[in-house]
Amino acid sequence: MGASRDGSIRQWTTDGKPVGKHLYGNGGSVGSIAVSPDGTMVMSGSEVGRLRLWNVKEGRIVGKSWEGHTDAVTCTD
Repeated sequence: MGASRDGSIRQWTTDGKPVGKHLYGNGGSVGSIAVSPDGTMVMSGSEVGRLRLWNVKEGRIVGKSWEGHTDAVTCTD
């Protein structure tokens, strides 16, 4: 998994090929991600101070985003 300045989260194979569709919708650049141990969920942190939980298999945001940071979220571990 990788975070991107274009606001997406992307999954890649070890040889650099994209897997599935990119996840969009975090609001601004995605600066940090944390992946669940089973790889089914991802938490993303954005430059606009928003956290979002993603269901990777379904390619959608779970629930509402968490907001309240006054700056970029740069770490989600």
